Amino acid sequence: MSEIQVLTVRQTAEILQCRPATIYHLIREDDLPVFRVGRAYRLTRAALDEWIREQSRPENDAWGRELDRVSRAMRADAQDAGLTEQNAEERIAQAIRRVRAQKGNASARGV
Repeated sequence: MSEIQVLTVRQTAEILQCRPATIYHLIREDDLPVFRVGRAYRLTRAALDEWIREQSRPENDAWGRELDRVSRAMRADAQDAGLTEQNAEERIAQAIRRVRAQKGNASARGV
């Protein structure tokens, strides 16, 4: 049976090569899968490794998060407007294509 490795905020910051303040910010944003031992935050190494893999996925970059936010908003608006699910999906797909084109243009310009 393998032993579970539990990390402190400082150890997590060292692994991610950032300041502990950045880790606390991620915790406040509910972005890291932490748990508490008394007043101290802890994170398993396995959970950190999974979080790193998840953050490395393309849809989790800033553009991906924005696409997800816009997609959810558009679904809600479409439902409020009485559009069918298919119409909503088509509009979302169009919006995603526009954003991806803008992302490509921004990358080409070095933005």
